[in-house]
This record gives sequence, C-alpha cells and structure tokens, in this order.
Amino acid sequence: MKRLFSKNRWLGTILNVIGLTVSFTVFMIIMIQVLYDWRYDRNYPDSERIFRFEFTDDPSSPGVYNITICRPFIESVKGKIPEVEALGAYGYWKNSSAQWYKSDDREQIYNLLSSDLDTDMLKVFPFEFTEGDPAEFARPMSAIIAESVAELLWPDESPVGKTIVNRYNSSAEYRIVAVYRDFPRNSSVENGVLLQMGDDCLTLWNEWSFQCYMKLHNPDDAGKVAEMLRDKMLEALEIGPDSDMAKMLESGVRITNLHEAYFSRDIPGDNMGKGNRTTTGSLFAIGLILIVIAIINFINMATAAVPMSIKDINTRKVLGSGRAALIRRQLAEALFIAAAAFALSVLALHLISTTSFTYYISGSLKVGDNIPVILLGAAAAVCTSLIAGIFPAMYSTSFQPALVLKGSFSLSDKGKMFRSILVGFQFTASFVLMAAALYIQVQTSFMKSMDMGFNRDLVVEFGCGSRIGQKS
Repeated sequence: MKRLFSKNRWLGTILNVIGLTVSFTVFMIIMIQVLYDWRYDRNYPDSERIFRFEFTDDPSSPGVYNITICRPFIESVKGKIPEVEALGAYGYWKNSSAQWYKSDDREQIYNLLSSDLDTDMLKVFPFEFTEGDPAEFARPMSAIIAESVAELLWPDESPVGKTIVNRYNSSAEYRIVAVYRDFPRNSSVENGVLLQMGDDCLTLWNEWSFQCYMKLHNPDDAGKVAEMLRDKMLEALEIGPDSDMAKMLESGVRITNLHEAYFSRDIPGDNMGKGNRTTTGSLFAIGLILIVIAIINFINMATAAVPMSIKDINTRKVLGSGRAALIRRQLAEALFIAAAAFALSVLALHLISTTSFTYYISGSLKVGDNIPVILLGAAAAVCTSLIAGIFPAMYSTSFQPALVLKGSFSLSDKGKMFRSILVGFQFTASFVLMAAALYIQVQTSFMKSMDMGFNRDLVVEFGCGSRIGQKS
C-alpha cells in the first residue's frame, strides 16, 4: 500500500479518502432517518397484526378521520368480534411526558414519557416483562416501566413495589408492578411510565378522548373487522340508519395498521409520530446519488493517476506479473482506501451523535444503536471500492508493455470522453442537490417570515366537535 502514498499519488489518495468519508457519513445519517421511517411500528413481533380504530365524524370535512372515542364503546366491543384477538383503550400521545419523583425522594424530579392504558393493551402489544408480575397491573393506581426508566430511577435495586408520584398531583401515587423490555424508539409504545387507566371515564359516553387499538388473528380480516365495528358503533351510539351520521359512517370506518398510520395524512392532530413517504423516498434517492457521486469521483481520481502508474504496472508485466494479479492488486488498494474512509465515517458519526445535530434526525445517531446502518455502510464501502476500482484496474492493465515502456502512452480519445462524461454527470448531480437544498431553504424562510396580516403569537387554535362547528 506504500504506492498509494508515493510522491505522485499521496494527494489523490488523501482527496479520495476525504471525499469517500464525507459521502459515507452523510449516507449513513440519511439511512438512519430512512430506516427509522421504513421500520416504524414494524420492528417488533406481530406488528403486522396491530391496528388502530379510525372513523369520520364531521359531515363538513369528508375524508377526514378521527381516532378518539369514548371508553364505554371500547368496552362494549371487547370479546364481541371473533377476528379480534385483543382490544384495548390507549391514552397515547407521542413524546408526551410528565414530571415524577420517587415517593421516598421528593427532591429529584424526573421528566418521563408517560401514557395511560387499560389492562387489555398488554395483550395488544408484545410486551416482554423482565421483572414483576404484569397481572398486578389490573389493580388501580398501578404502573409498569421500561428497563431504561428502571435503570435511571433505581440503578442498583429492583423497582417492583416502589411508588412514584406525579409532581403536580400529589395524590397520583402509582405502584410499580412490572418492568418491560424497551421497545424501539420508532414504535407506538413509549419507553417510559405506562399507567393503569382504571375506571377513568368508564361510564361517560360523552368523553371522547381515548384511542382504540387491537390485534387481529389475521391481518387480512381488517376490512371485515372495520365493517363489524361500524355496525357496533351505530348500535352502541344509537345512530339511526337514515341519519346523516349513519350515511357518513357507511364508508367512513376503518382500522389501520400502525405502520400505515404513521404515514397517514388525513387525521388532523394525530397523536402518534408522523412521517412522509415522499420525504423518505427522496432521502433514500439522495443517499444513493451521493454514493454514485463518490464512485464517479473515485473513478476519475484513479483514471487521472493512470499515466503516473502505467509504467510501474507494465514493468511488472515484463517481469512476469499476470494481468489478473495486477488487477487484484489495484482492487486491494481501492478496498484499502474505501475501508479507511469508512472507518473515518464511523468516527465522524460518533462525533456528530454528541452534537445538537441530533435534533434534526428522528432516530438515535449513536453507533451502537445503528448496527444495521453501519453494516449497510460497510457494504456500500465494499461495493464502492469494487465498482470504482474495477474500471481503472482493467483500463490501466490493458496496454501493451512495449508501447508504454517506449514512453508513447497517452489517454485515448474514448478514455478522455468517458472521463468528461463522468465529470459532467458528477457536476450536474452536485448542482441539482445544491439547488434543491437552496430551494428548501428559501421556502422555509418564506414560511417563517411571510407577513400573514395578523400577529400569529396572539392566535389560539383548538378543536371542537361537528355540532359546535355547525352552530358557529
């Protein structure tokens, strides 16, 4: 590998390593976000069987769905639909937190992700309990916590049997009955404190603030289950068959797999995490373009170095080296450059994970949390080295030794044209990416600074039911 850092090649080698390092680093950061979206509510057992109940409830907004309903309705359908394995009520808001302290230590305050759920929700999601008895969760004022929370609050002892208190409601004292293994960050189960819902609003038909989640025996029965839920809804809420509400619900009840719900755009104020398919697809395309640009840059740099290494290559030919051995030698050099760049990109990713840049990425940027992405980056590095190294290796070993040793070698017209095409594509792709980034920046600045004709800080937004809307 000393040849890579010879007098005529060291600058090209360093530029290659720097270019590949930047490309691999950005590629891995992009793929962390892409995989976060692609695997949202897909990366735990039975995820394809878990659905959420959604329905239309506002005649003035056709095609717009609601996800909250009263607990009495949820209780009325439990055990009534054979295709449903488990069904429960979930008071869930993504990244919703509350302030807690341990009952025996009122000084230290912990800001923990918190949600409410009933006992049946433990059968909907695949909880894996590591301590305690989840059957105890049926008792009022019980809580289960994630392993990460248990490690934070009680690093040296079991949290089972301990109690935590809500900072702003001293009577809200919950007993921890079990500890569950952390779910992935991109899922609809928060790794925090899950509280027993108890009898909250259990008889209030006019309190529509709960979500209904369910697990089906067979996900193919989703359409059938939605129809049965519609019939149950008409019956339980005493909606006449000829009413406007009944006509609206005729085709306005559905159950949606949680992964698909992550990308849905027809639920205003949805309480779960949200992604955008177009954005995710665009990011993936940008990641591939960056790798292609890196490969083209590698080829250009390697081809430019051919005139400086051609005599050495053909001298080896005269001395008996076979063409295959020379090609393998150059591919090994390309692999070394790519491996060095990949190692530096992993280091760069580690350093970036300690900065405020993490705010812009939904998933964790820590190297240990992204082993699949690291492996994908390693595969991209190997592929880059092979693809980018094979052409210069084949090209530089294709000439007759006698011609080169006489000093009459120069790049052919076809070779020059090929390099010009590669450079042209590289510049075009780079300019397109920069133009797209500038366009997004201009649009963002426009939305932030545009004069709306009123003071936006004095405007309050709140939701209301369809009946209030019709009377306004």
